[in-house]
Amino acid sequence: MKISVIMPVHNRETYIETAIRSLLQQRNDADIDVVVVDDGSTDETADIVAKIAAEDGAVRLFRQEGSGVARARNTGLDNIHDDAELVTFLDSDDACAPGRFASELSVFRENRQIAMTYGLMALTQEIGGASLIPPPDAATCTVRGVSLTTAVFRRDAIARIGRFDEGLRQSEDFDYLLRFFELGLEYQLLDTISIFYRRHAGNMTKDRAEAQMFFLQSLIRSVRRRREAGMP
Repeated sequence: MKISVIMPVHNRETYIETAIRSLLQQRNDADIDVVVVDDGSTDETADIVAKIAAEDGAVRLFRQEGSGVARARNTGLDNIHDDAELVTFLDSDDACAPGRFASELSVFRENRQIAMTYGLMALTQEIGGASLIPPPDAATCTVRGVSLTTAVFRRDAIARIGRFDEGLRQSEDFDYLLRFFELGLEYQLLDTISIFYRRHAGNMTKDRAEAQMFFLQSLIRSVRRRREAGMP
């Protein structure tokens, strides 16, 4: 099965190659299509991705002026591969766990009613550049967090959810997940790690006050939509 992986990026020259390689190493398990959307980077990020794309046709680079992560994700949605049956997302400073797609795609093959799988994430402060996993001595914590990147969607589910809300500077991913759950589609929670989430000083979510504001805003919008639709 072909899966398009949408990766928005802005000034991540230190991490971007590791993120992309963590996807490409899984091509024995899935037909990988990596859609990188550079959102106005001013460092070497775009050049690094362009070099990888020139060497490997599974990686495609799209550039836009700095417009925010929601618009970058929408640009990715606009460029899903024609043959892709599944869609997921990966942040440019994280890594996809080895063997992820082998287990997750089998769920979609076995049950055509499943619209989304949702796995675990391992929080860590380090991901090895060669191993593409946290080193043995790295402190890690495995959780089922609110993370769009642990989800894999059928393409028709993506079409029903629609586009990311570009009015949200943060929590656009949480809003997207909420809108999926409001559709009442079938999904499956998995007990395997989908991604390694790298914690570092540049994480957008370090701005806790703004993150909480947009998180609550997304939650309130979902409650209103549910009430208007007569949902519990």
